[in-house]
Amino acid sequence: MREVTVGSYNMSFLSDELTDLNDAQKASEISFLSSNLSGDRRCFWKNALCLLKKFIKEKCPGVISLQEINKTKRGSNTGSDAIDSMLEKYYPDYQHVCKERIINDTKKAALSIIFDTTVFGKMKHYKILNNPFQPIRLLIMVVTEKNYVFVNYHGAKDVIIVSNDKDVFNKTLRYYNIKFVQSNVEQFMREHNVSTTRVLIMGDTNDFFNAIHEFIILGKKLRFKGNPPKSCCYNWESSCTEDRYKAFYTRSGICRLPDDKFRFSQDGLKLSMYGEEGYTKNYRLYGDKIFGLCPVTEIKIFEGKNKDGPSVESDHQMVYSKYKLDIQ
Repeated sequence: MREVTVGSYNMSFLSDELTDLNDAQKASEISFLSSNLSGDRRCFWKNALCLLKKFIKEKCPGVISLQEINKTKRGSNTGSDAIDSMLEKYYPDYQHVCKERIINDTKKAALSIIFDTTVFGKMKHYKILNNPFQPIRLLIMVVTEKNYVFVNYHGAKDVIIVSNDKDVFNKTLRYYNIKFVQSNVEQFMREHNVSTTRVLIMGDTNDFFNAIHEFIILGKKLRFKGNPPKSCCYNWESSCTEDRYKAFYTRSGICRLPDDKFRFSQDGLKLSMYGEEGYTKNYRLYGDKIFGLCPVTEIKIFEGKNKDGPSVESDHQMVYSKYKLDIQ
């Protein structure tokens, strides 16, 4: 068994696009993107790519999962192509597998898995699926030449009930995700004859209140060690100082919304957050997680440029931890 560093990062596809913010007001990241005063619409996403590059340089990870990625054409220098170009230039031993699914006539979604081919070999096969409960949420599984399985999933959720009933939200989240992930991963592993000592599950689980602690895969518990960090997110519902925070009887809680005058402009557009409301130190929700058979360290945050201040990369924090895998 050998220790491997594993990372996961939601990079925010909307930050990578040139869509006018006025035309994307329903998106949860709009307040975050409104805080970008650089004049470069894609500045934050470029910063997120730099953070990914820094993470690889400093931590030498075996595997990284990325959520909310735009799958783009060669030469576009955006989305998956920009990630490919960065890896080819600086880290050519890493393979980037980015796959997308069609959601409807006007929308697609994509997930990525990056891994060190010198350790695991190149991709042998992949499978990507839409969650039937929320098709925009995807699950991708990759098996490598040396017979390792890496899983990346973006959790399905029901945001309408978040502030109304935490227990109902948790129950619904588990119902949407646990069986979906477990059954598909088990089937994929059986098809490729892969042991649980050679599998990792990563992703943005949308598990706001830390209700999912493990997945049972082929009779074994894939889990994390200790308590995960609160890595989500820059928006009024997820980040707040103490005066807006409503704690539950556990470690979790939610943010009470401030008056509309603080959230919206006179034209009804979402505003960036004031003061320290959106600082990463005031993120209140869990969600970015990594699961494996043998966790070595707790899940930690790989800090951005401003550390516990306002993020200038993604509305999510990058997370990582170490796991033991059966590596010969």
